[in-house]
Amino acid sequence: MNKIAILTDSCAEISGDMQQGLPIFVLPLTVRAGGKEYRDGVDITGPEIHRILRYDLPKTSLPGGDVVEDTLDEIARQGYTHVLAVMLSGGISGTVNRMRLRAQEETRMTIKVFDSSLASIGEGSVVLQLARYVQEGVSWEELLFRASELIHNTTVFVSVDTLEYLKKGGRIGRVTAMAGTALQIKPILSFGEGGELGSVAKVRGRHAVVEKLTQLVRQELGPGTGKRYNLLMAWDGVTEGADELRRALVRALPRFENFYEVHFGAVLTTYLGPGGMGAGIQVLDTIPRSGDSDRVRALLQKQRENARALLHWAGIG
Repeated sequence: MNKIAILTDSCAEISGDMQQGLPIFVLPLTVRAGGKEYRDGVDITGPEIHRILRYDLPKTSLPGGDVVEDTLDEIARQGYTHVLAVMLSGGISGTVNRMRLRAQEETRMTIKVFDSSLASIGEGSVVLQLARYVQEGVSWEELLFRASELIHNTTVFVSVDTLEYLKKGGRIGRVTAMAGTALQIKPILSFGEGGELGSVAKVRGRHAVVEKLTQLVRQELGPGTGKRYNLLMAWDGVTEGADELRRALVRALPRFENFYEVHFGAVLTTYLGPGGMGAGIQVLDTIPRSGDSDRVRALLQKQRENARALLHWAGIG
């Protein structure tokens, strides 16, 4: 019988609490600052990067080879036979290519690597949803199909206070960055074809950011109220405005199955800078519903309870 693990990287922003009870393993990317080397999400966090950005621009790199080997060894030691890896967008990182090369060398387990073409809660929501499918007993072949569908049906939008850090890190072009800075606007970005970041809107002021992010997410869901979806949110854990965004999303789209929320980690904070906020949606309509086992019913009941609690917090129902 197959035993399936889900592997991802630290830019999925999945905390230890979120991993608990799920077959998820995380490869930390590397951050270098002040002459020292750190593991993203292990030795350093996003808020710590905020302080460093005042006087230095950290450098980031792929997960170290020893980290990859140690993680795969641990997965094999725990008796997993198959690994589904969902990695940071290949349009902004070489992590997915490194994992594809390593997967070709693996003899103990079957490894399938997916380019999420996403980052942060977009990538993380795919991982979390797949891990729940594993818990529900979905087969390896079915899981591969669902992974492709989830990636295709997941969209995130990210607001930044400035494009300067993305420009310095080589993640966007100089002309795009200059346009945002010159007009003193807050750009909203999303992943396009090839998994590269591009601007989709520009607004002025934090309140306008919240309104535009919410509008974009609603537009992405499309017409009709009967669709199944997960609601997504990310922020830097420091900047004001998170409560306003959370409340706006829940009010606009209250029929979500899961509300996934994360903080930007050290790597993404290096490129987004202070003040980043993100929102997104993951449409589940093309994903087959799970079986009706006792375990699945218990999981769905827990999801409904969490949804009701969040709706109550937002003053809805």
